Amino acid sequence: NGVVLVQTKRGARGSSTLEYDTYVAASTAARHLDFVSGDEYRTYVKSQVSAGNLPSTQLDLMGTANTNWEDALLHTGYATNHNIAFSGGSQQTNYRASLNYFDQQGVVIANGLKRYQGRLNGHTSAIDGKINLDANLTASRVNNRYLAMENTGGFSGGVFTNMAIYNPTLPVEVLDTLTNQMKFYEGAERTVRNPVALARQIIDQAPENRILGNVTGSLLIIDGLTAQTTMGADYSSSVRQTYTPRVSPLGAEFQGAARQAERSLQNLNFQQLITATPKLGDKQELEVVGGYEYSKFTNNGFEAVMQGF
Repeated sequence: NGVVLVQTKRGARGSSTLEYDTYVAASTAARHLDFVSGDEYRTYVKSQVSAGNLPSTQLDLMGTANTNWEDALLHTGYATNHNIAFSGGSQQTNYRASLNYFDQQGVVIANGLKRYQGRLNGHTSAIDGKINLDANLTASRVNNRYLAMENTGGFSGGVFTNMAIYNPTLPVEVLDTLTNQMKFYEGAERTVRNPVALARQIIDQAPENRILGNVTGSLLIIDGLTAQTTMGADYSSSVRQTYTPRVSPLGAEFQGAARQAERSLQNLNFQQLITATPKLGDKQELEVVGGYEYSKFTNNGFEAVMQGF
């Protein structure tokens, strides 16, 4: 809390510069868990049924697939970044403006973000540096795509919980004989879910906007006495949108369900400082600061839920 400050690169005096830089990155999971294969799990269940440790009904739950649910959920994530900037200035004034685009796909399917960002800052001075004015402005738009059900799994658990416990003899998709199209497989058990279906079918996204800026002016009144005024604003708004279609077992009982939650936060700040630095000799320094600061925070939210699509 307090003064809203934005520190960024600044333009150089006496020259104009156009910059462009980009990069591409890839990422993978650092470690994989050692799950049994479908064949190994089938062999184990059959041996336990033969030994009398499991009822024969457990064999009815076995499929014919060999599914590595971890491999089905994880993939190589990619990120691309583009940044272009223009800067310049004179002996009294300098400025810099930049635009940035960032796109990242996570190492888990259906997870990532896109960001669009612009920055503008400038500095000017007058009367031999006795008057100075600095301004900074940043605006951004972020489109977040979250992995659904991971933090709100409830009794069914999240995507990774089901990845660990879902039967590896069951397939990711099966052919729907009514529509002759592939659909996600869902077993009869209600306490476990197809983790790939959770990730792919349920939409959980949050577009977010933010504007952050401040203006600072300073005046050298007399030698050793300076006045500085800073005004800043920080405004952000986001919408969390979640949709569970009725083709998902989680949405079937509601005939499809949607939730939208809007949040906005506004922070306004004003600061006035008077700084005195009287000279007390060649080896002694004294600085006296007096100031006034005012901040206002406003937080709004609204949420709606709809069923029956």
